[in-house]
Amino acid sequence: MITRLLVLRTCAADGTSRDGFRWPLTEGATAECPNWDADPQRDCGGGLHGLPWGYGDGGLLSWADDARWLIVEVDLAAGCVGSADKCRFRRGTVRHVGDRYTAPRVLAAEGATGPIVGH
Repeated sequence: MITRLLVLRTCAADGTSRDGFRWPLTEGATAECPNWDADPQRDCGGGLHGLPWGYGDGGLLSWADDARWLIVEVDLAAGCVGSADKCRFRRGTVRHVGDRYTAPRVLAAEGATGPIVGH
C-alpha cells in the first residue's frame, strides 16, 4: 500500500508562491496549508499544489532562472487529493531544495519512472 508521495513544485527564490504563501527552503522543514479543503472537486486553492512524482503540466511550474524547485514528501493519510498530473495536499516535508536540473534527478533516484518534468 502506498503511504507517501513525492511532489515536484516550484516557488520564487525567496520561497514565496501564489497568494503569498512562503515555502520553507530548508530540507526537513514542514509546510502546511492554513486553509486546507479536502473537497476533491476543488481545483485551485485550499491546499498546497504540485506534480505527483514530477508528472504533469510543466507549465504549472516556474522556469525562471532563480526559481527554487522543491521535492516535497506528502503523507497521504494527512490529506491529499487530485489526479495523476496535479495534486493538492494539506502538508508536506521538504526533501530537496534545488533547481530545474537537480530536482528531476532526485525524483528519478527515488524511483519515479516515466515523463518527469524537466528530466
